[in-house]
Amino acid sequence: MAADLKRYSLIFVLTIVGLFGLSYALEAMGLHLPSGFSSIAPAMIAAQIEGARLGSTYARPFERREAWVLALPMTLCGIAINLALLVAYIFQLTGDQAMELLDMLGVTAWVVVFVLMGGVIYLTNRIFLGLGLRMQLRAMQRQSSGE
Repeated sequence: MAADLKRYSLIFVLTIVGLFGLSYALEAMGLHLPSGFSSIAPAMIAAQIEGARLGSTYARPFERREAWVLALPMTLCGIAINLALLVAYIFQLTGDQAMELLDMLGVTAWVVVFVLMGGVIYLTNRIFLGLGLRMQLRAMQRQSSGE
């Protein structure tokens, strides 16, 4: 099996854009999204959709470590997208604001943040990749049995 990293990345980015819109809409009503939700939702949705695609394409469950192996390049895409968004955000700030943001934590803390974020994205990808695949296989089984 092979994950389609272009599709995964596109879904990841579209989910982030959708969350921005949802966040602004909820904020206008005085509501807020949970802070952790926007961190894991893009990986959750993209991995589940990719898992469903793999299920319909290959029509078999993952072998022993296959899902863990597939989740790694997906995680690297998620980290790269988040890093690119951070860089884009920093570039739109003025020089003083950007330095203040970077100095707020220091380089070591930023590395720790990205390593922790990578771990969370990796586990999220692994869990929801398998969930999407299992849901698709069950749906295919129900459809073939005529339910």
